[in-house]
Order: sequence, then structure tokens, then C-alpha cells
Amino acid sequence: MVQDSTISCLPGATIDISAGEGVWGGLTAALAATNSTVLAGSNVTLTVNATGSGLITYQWFQNGAYLIGATNANLLLANVHRGEEGAYSVTVSSGSASTNLQAQVRVLAPQLLGQPLWQTNGSVLIPFGDADGDWLSTQDISSFVIQASPDLVNWNNLTNAIVPYGAGQLGFYDLILPGAPKMFYRVMEQ
Repeated sequence: MVQDSTISCLPGATIDISAGEGVWGGLTAALAATNSTVLAGSNVTLTVNATGSGLITYQWFQNGAYLIGATNANLLLANVHRGEEGAYSVTVSSGSASTNLQAQVRVLAPQLLGQPLWQTNGSVLIPFGDADGDWLSTQDISSFVIQASPDLVNWNNLTNAIVPYGAGQLGFYDLILPGAPKMFYRVMEQ
């Protein structure tokens, strides 16, 4: 499914991300899909199409860090997880011409809810984290929405409920009033 420059696929599926292009000193290079969102477990291929006179070389980077051995027109990210999301760039060179192309890869991972912890004020703290064990940080808080439902049909957003929990997890609070119905919770990444 492709919609608004976002690419999604099922885990185990493969997508090709090939947008942005330019011509520099006789070197033409193109890298597609500058912003892509995939599910954890997917395979992602970043592809550069380049033409120029002489030998064309490639060097890939993730979040500005040199990726050792990533010197081909294609960069395969197999079975991606949250730790592999970020800004990818490739320097393409041919002769004296060189350019840098960039793409952003975002990885969505299922969340695993932990054991509820009852608080003395009547609220409950429920920790959560990536099901594949990757770490969450305070920077990830704005990426999540917590919803509660008494019947698994009618869902309401909990506001200002997410907090850092520790050990790579986040948590959320909900106030449980006496006599209130039992609640179901879900964590959704946006």
C-alpha cells in the first residue's frame, strides 16, 4: 500500500524504496521515497539509480554514521527493527562529481504491555515496550496514543498519560475509580 509518501508492508514482505534525484557534473542519481514507514520484521531495500562517465561508487550512512561495507547501489535492511530507523544517506561519486541523497526510514513495532502496577492514589501504571525488545526513550512518547475501552468497541484516548518507565520501556497511568467498569487498553503508534 502506498499513500502520501508512506510505504507500509507486512512483516516478511519486501519493499523497494527508490525519490529525490539530481544531475551533478555529468552524474545523474536518484533515490526514491524520502520518507518511508514500515512494520518491524519487514525487509527494506534502499536503491540508487545512477549514471555517469567512469566508475560510479556508493557509500551509505545511517544517522550520519558510516556503514561499513555498504558500498553498492542497493542497501538491504533485512528484518528491520526500531534500532534501524533513522536518516539514511548515500554518497554517489563518479569522477570529480559527487552527490548525497537522503531517505528517512521509520519502523513501527508491536507493543507488549507489562504487569499493571497499582498506585496508592487509586491509579494504575502499565508499562509497555517493543515486543522485539528494542528500547523506547522519552523521544518516543509523542509517537504513541493510549486508548481505553470498557467493551473493546468504544475506545477513548488517555491524555497526558505516558511516562518514562525505565529499562527501555514507557508506561501509562489511568485512574481507576471505585465501581468503575474494568478497562481494556491498547497502545497505538502513530
